[in-house]
Amino acid sequence: MQRTAYMTDVSDAHWAIIEPFVQPTSGKSGRPATIDRRWIVNGVFYVLGTGCQWRNLPHDLPKAGIIRYYLKKWTEDGTIVTIHAYVLGETRLAQARTVEPTACVLDSQTVKTAAGIGESGFDGGKKITGRKRHITVDTQGNVLDVVVSPANITDAEGGTYSLSNIAYTHPQIIKAWADHAYVGIIDDMREHYGIELEIVPQIADQHTFIPLPRRWVVERSLAWIANYRRLAKEYERRPEISESHILLASIHVMLRRMKPDISLDKAWKNRKRDRTGRIMPDVAKAA
Repeated sequence: MQRTAYMTDVSDAHWAIIEPFVQPTSGKSGRPATIDRRWIVNGVFYVLGTGCQWRNLPHDLPKAGIIRYYLKKWTEDGTIVTIHAYVLGETRLAQARTVEPTACVLDSQTVKTAAGIGESGFDGGKKITGRKRHITVDTQGNVLDVVVSPANITDAEGGTYSLSNIAYTHPQIIKAWADHAYVGIIDDMREHYGIELEIVPQIADQHTFIPLPRRWVVERSLAWIANYRRLAKEYERRPEISESHILLASIHVMLRRMKPDISLDKAWKNRKRDRTGRIMPDVAKAA
């Protein structure tokens, strides 16, 4: 019986990009692979997008233990970081940008942790016990780097870790924007990494949400990531696995923007409607 694709499945075009990084090396000694790596990737994206428990994976996907094994393996050997870097470069080219960015925007997001998850802390500003995600994006909103820490780590400290990573992975970046929480690291960023950090202040007497220059880009990226239900709360015991999940969500977002899957268009686009907008009955089925 033919399997019906899930909304989170990678398309053929997406798989053509990911496949070279995850397929086993031909001629390598050892037991030959019996599971197509595409099923593994589909399983990871299914959990990431739907937020389901590992033990409740659909039966037409590989077992949870197998998928989690590869997720851990690809995290530790840098496969996910490598895929993200490649997709990022291709996405920037598709956006008529240079492969390497020269500016970035950073911010943080505090989320609650599930019961029994260690390495968490209390964020006094947000009044949340959990973890903090320090996100750095380019001027198009593509994620460049993510650092997951206990929530009691300040934005400035987490921003230092993130920008130090950025200085190593994207050495052409010389400009960054952030909010007032990062004002204490302006001199350090300029002195140690050659990055000019500019603080974007809030508007005077601001009481509602107003998109601020440059800062709205990273806020939008955080909203994109929030669409993946697995990231609504921190469920992973290891922060590095959480970082991999965020990078995978970023990969998924960039792939779907770079190569949209037309097969995922909503069904109503192809259904006939009358002048009032109501869906007309299918005459063939009615007969």
